[in-house]
Amino acid sequence: MLESPTLSLASHVWFFAVSCYLMALMIQPLASTMSALAIQPAATLTTLLYYSDLLPRNLNLERLVCHQLLRRGNLLFSFLVHFLACFW
Repeated sequence: MLESPTLSLASHVWFFAVSCYLMALMIQPLASTMSALAIQPAATLTTLLYYSDLLPRNLNLERLVCHQLLRRGNLLFSFLVHFLACFW
């Protein structure tokens, strides 16, 4: 049985709309994470390891932790933290 062209067009439009929405949702967190990595690479990586519980509890290392990376609603950074916590 052949698909109707209207259904195919509607599914393509729906896919395009969802992908545009997700792209717009992830552009700002991606930009903030990349700028933090470019400006303060040690602090960003230390924060990533600290929140995923892969960093040993040391006062010298905890001084590098940048707590505002998670407070800004950075979904990508939160995803990376949870990914490392689960699979490392």
